[in-house]
Amino acid sequence: MYPAAMSREILCVDDDQSILKLAAEILRTEGLTVWTAECGEQAIHIAQNDAGICLATLDWHMPGMDGVQVAEQLHAINPDLSVIVLSADHPSKVREAFAHRRVAHFLHKPFTPRTLASAVGAVLARVRMQCGVEGMDQRQLRRTG
Repeated sequence: MYPAAMSREILCVDDDQSILKLAAEILRTEGLTVWTAECGEQAIHIAQNDAGICLATLDWHMPGMDGVQVAEQLHAINPDLSVIVLSADHPSKVREAFAHRRVAHFLHKPFTPRTLASAVGAVLARVRMQCGVEGMDQRQLRRTG
């Protein structure tokens, strides 16, 4: 079991400030601690300085480092980090681009508060189960509309 499995810290990475703000607000409403980054470099810096992050949501298309490169760097820092990729591209293109990366979930933009909360909740539940975490707050993320 790795320490991040006990965490409720999420890193949201998107160069679109409105999407970044919306995602952070949705996840904070769900009781999670949310770090935000507007670019890959900022995300890497946050991950290097906070070992408690258990999941990252990544935009695929960003200036500088794209989501694939950010995922690689984040996994170099924390191999157990779960990743959800957010993209408006066709799902087959996203899956192809991330085929050799460990991605827990793909979420199509635009997303609703409910779909984001559900995806994050499902990934966190899977992480807890895989790590055999007992005694952790098991409440389901409530669905928001």
